[in-house]
Amino acid sequence: TKVTANRSNMSGCELRDEKHLEETQDQNVEEMEKSSWQATHIVSDLTRRHSLKENVESENINRKTGKEVEKEKSVEDEERNQILQKRKETKLGELIQTEERYLGDLKNILSFFLVNMRKSKDDHEYPVKMPEELKKM
Repeated sequence: TKVTANRSNMSGCELRDEKHLEETQDQNVEEMEKSSWQATHIVSDLTRRHSLKENVESENINRKTGKEVEKEKSVEDEERNQILQKRKETKLGELIQTEERYLGDLKNILSFFLVNMRKSKDDHEYPVKMPEELKKM
């Protein structure tokens, strides 16, 4: 109401000037909004580019050369091979001990049977007699 009251007191020339001033202000506001929108997108794009650049730089810092990777792999392979070699030696040692016990048990069994077979063949008083067919062999 103040604006209409003020306008009723103005002359035609003054009204035209105020209308022109309002139109100019509206155009300025529109241009500022466009500029603000453009500035926002420019800042967003620059921020994204800067972030991508930082990521690439940090990847380059953290990236290892092929020689470094090969060296690490060879060290890991060597450690793995040493562990596997120790396991093989342990298992082989256990297997050899088992075989030695088995052979010792077989020797004891064989000597027991040989002694008892001779006794059964030679000793007529021995509780278990050797069959006649086997005595001929």
